[in-house]
Amino acid sequence: MKFTPTLFLKLTTFVLGGLVLIFLLLWLPVQLNQLTASYLEDIARYYPIPVLVGIYLSAIPFFIALFNAYRLVHYIEQQQAFSEAAVKALTRIKHCALFIICLYVIGVIWLGLLGVLFKTVAVFAITIVFVTLVLIFFASVLQELLRHALAIKAENELTI
Repeated sequence: MKFTPTLFLKLTTFVLGGLVLIFLLLWLPVQLNQLTASYLEDIARYYPIPVLVGIYLSAIPFFIALFNAYRLVHYIEQQQAFSEAAVKALTRIKHCALFIICLYVIGVIWLGLLGVLFKTVAVFAITIVFVTLVLIFFASVLQELLRHALAIKAENELTI
């Protein structure tokens, strides 16, 4: 088997998906319980539940976007990088990223209004929002480049 950059990107998507799954299922619930164990207020005892629900809800579009990134790498590998399917995959990635941003912004505002927004959770949420924003801008630039390339390709096919 020849080691190519596309194979590396495919392996990276699997490793990233596995690490996020381990983070979601094993590490995060334990850390949230330890964070709230020292608080005696009623609201802090129920704090992990809405945080976990929000993070698990954002995992759904994350894995959808990760699958579309895998498909995009597959299109590149099959010499179909400049296709409408690649543009649609980038569109789905952008929509998933936008949904993740909305979830985290709503969650931070909601926890802030309840008065139970811990600094570590706020920093975590803000980091995810900014990383996801960068992803949206990157996907938008790639999408416009692919659309432009598709237009040039269609124009060249008409002239021949």
